[in-house]
Amino acid sequence: MLRSIDKLEGKKISATDGKIGKVKDILFDDKEWTVRYMVAETGGWLSSRKVLISPNHLVSPDPSVYGDDFPVTLTRDQVEKSPPLGSDEPISRRFEEEFIKYYGFSPYWSGQVMVGVAPSVHINLGATEAMQPGQYHRALEEIESSHLRSSQEVIGYKVSAKDESIGKIEDFIVDTESWKLRCFVVDTGGWSDRRKVMLYVDWIESFDWATCSVVVNLTADQIRLSPTFHPEVPINRDYENELCDYYGRTL
Repeated sequence: MLRSIDKLEGKKISATDGKIGKVKDILFDDKEWTVRYMVAETGGWLSSRKVLISPNHLVSPDPSVYGDDFPVTLTRDQVEKSPPLGSDEPISRRFEEEFIKYYGFSPYWSGQVMVGVAPSVHINLGATEAMQPGQYHRALEEIESSHLRSSQEVIGYKVSAKDESIGKIEDFIVDTESWKLRCFVVDTGGWSDRRKVMLYVDWIESFDWATCSVVVNLTADQIRLSPTFHPEVPINRDYENELCDYYGRTL
């Protein structure tokens, strides 16, 4: 099932024995284009804590079955006792080791790569504003060497075509069976001419973290004139075929 990441965020997480919190963020790998972690916010506003949940424990949140809930195959106790994330701290190798040990996963560095763990870090880009120049550049270098991205941060990034800026990322579309990112939605218009189009994630050539933008190997006119994306209409094979025919590409 193809679902909007933006609409998954904020959903109530349903453990096997009751509600446990809400979806705070989705972290994905921009090389493999797969979801690595869900960030869950548990507890109330006075005792809020964030923890990671691997896609190994995520259930496709089919609204016809689960309504507005996001089910996970963990108990409340398992989630509550899992290693907590610090506020805006990177996900270090040490943290991953603790996370893997807690859930009994095979570490990716053993050659048995699990779905939800990658040798990556997560940095809150907003925190770089208060850094000294040397710290800022080191932070950007760390981001460039990592492939783990926060969907919350990347949504809103500028989209740069071959010839000019064309709009901004408004959403990502994820396959909740495989937890692979499939597409991203671009808002190409201004306040008086809002138009949305969909592009495939593997058409992204690169990220520019310094300018908060992504680069695609398409012209601005190609993107502007591509088939319109209607977020209220489920994505079907006819729309995907139309999109690929327009660009002369295959799925």
